[in-house]
Amino acid sequence: MIDKNFVEWLASGRRGLSSNTLATRLSGINCCGSWGSRYPSDPSDFIRCQKLLDVVPGFRERLGEMREESPEWAGLVDSWDVIANLIELDLADTPEVCPRAYKKMKSILEGVRLRGH
Repeated sequence: MIDKNFVEWLASGRRGLSSNTLATRLSGINCCGSWGSRYPSDPSDFIRCQKLLDVVPGFRERLGEMREESPEWAGLVDSWDVIANLIELDLADTPEVCPRAYKKMKSILEGVRLRGH
């Protein structure tokens, strides 16, 4: 059975390629179309994913499954709570700008690239 909150998110939630990837992986429904898999590359992407996890708590419990999606997802999932906390701090200081969270995300993603996936 599909969660009604998930259906509402599909219909009217703030969506992007990374949140669609998250939804596809955890629901089994192709929400990406032909765009393919994407990971959150900046705080705005991350926030859209976070909002999906807030709306569908069952997905939050399964976030670890996203590690299998790509090395980038694995790195981000491993630091998910840290990034979420940085976003919260950043937004409290400078609404709409998340410099600490962005720096952390870039560091994680650069580390993945340096390791060669």
